[in-house]
Amino acid sequence: MIDASCISYFIQTLVGSICHIFQTIAVFMLDAYSYMELYLNLLKRYFSSFTSQNKSLNSVVFIHQSGEELVYSNITSDFKVREVIHMLDTHRGNGSSSPFKSVYIENTIQDSLSRIIVSKHTTSHTNELLEPSIFETLRIGGENHLLNISINKANDPDNTTELSLKTPVNYYYKTNEVLDRTFIHNYVNQVTFLQESPQTQYTINIMDNKCNFVALTQEQTLVFDETGDYSIMDVDEANGYDDRSVSETESETDIDSEHE
Repeated sequence: MIDASCISYFIQTLVGSICHIFQTIAVFMLDAYSYMELYLNLLKRYFSSFTSQNKSLNSVVFIHQSGEELVYSNITSDFKVREVIHMLDTHRGNGSSSPFKSVYIENTIQDSLSRIIVSKHTTSHTNELLEPSIFETLRIGGENHLLNISINKANDPDNTTELSLKTPVNYYYKTNEVLDRTFIHNYVNQVTFLQESPQTQYTINIMDNKCNFVALTQEQTLVFDETGDYSIMDVDEANGYDDRSVSETESETDIDSEHE
């Protein structure tokens, strides 16, 4: 006759084995799910690049100090994503020592070319910068905050060029830092007197949608904050450093010396 203790031991051993098997299966399934989720995300990135232009992946444009552009478009590999995010962090962290004088995220949103300029103000949005959703996250709703923007050649008030932050490129996005000297030279090509002489002194005059009049010097920048409102700041205050290149600063010093 089988002893009761033997039966109890057998049942306990069997139950323990079954629990161990289920535990092993559960761990395996969790690992499999994690890998599956990773590959599904990569596949999602890959196939999204073939969808409509409004849903295509963002392009990241790095402008070297030399003026050469490095463009990353439709990034589908996890390795490239990490590489680009590292470059973005390097640009933001090195200040004026960055190998890039400017970096921006670009996509076509509702048939309009849109750009988000990468700066310290975009740090909290790093993980979303490569996704089209960042343009919805940072979109500034309502009418244009700035009704009129004009750039005037110093000592020549009749030499005026109208500027727009809406067309042909839309810059109305929270965190964007615009209208500083780097912005003007990198993104605005229609200012004739700057094309002819890049170091020409100028001022920028703005009328906003509340009929406030603001004048920007070359050492100032306009920053759209997280609420969609804007503030005027000195360039070094906005970034924690003067983001103009050394050559630009030296050239301006030379020009100032010639006028003294």
